[in-house]
Amino acid sequence: MRITASIAVSLVLFGLSGRVFAQNARVYDLTSPGGINRISVSPGSGGLLWGFYHRGQLVLAPSELALQLRGGELLDGHSLDIKATRESRDEVILPLHYKRDTIHDRYNQLTLLFAREGYGVIFRAYDDGVAYRWFTRRKDSLTIQSEKAD
Repeated sequence: MRITASIAVSLVLFGLSGRVFAQNARVYDLTSPGGINRISVSPGSGGLLWGFYHRGQLVLAPSELALQLRGGELLDGHSLDIKATRESRDEVILPLHYKRDTIHDRYNQLTLLFAREGYGVIFRAYDDGVAYRWFTRRKDSLTIQSEKAD
């Protein structure tokens, strides 16, 4: 079988472009302390996607997260300037009025800060669930017009 020069060059360029796109795609995985739950987060030029797995089974397919602020500003993780930090907590909370005397607060956390834009998202993986929370570094108040959580 014969391949012409233009097809060969196209195949090589296509292969190289795939490597470039793969390098730009960042995926952050966060697993709960007992390994029961896992969150997969992909920020970048296509926006912010997250997925959720329980005992290895897909529960939430990669889905978009975004906040639309009054005035039109969109917080959607559409940035390549990302600072990621991780931490773990394992502490006991003594509640005042609750059905139990103690609450065991144990989780792993991933914080993605979109530094240039001044906002971020905190993801937490517990053994009995997952959570996320948006935050900003602004001093003034914000009004959220809508939230996208597909």
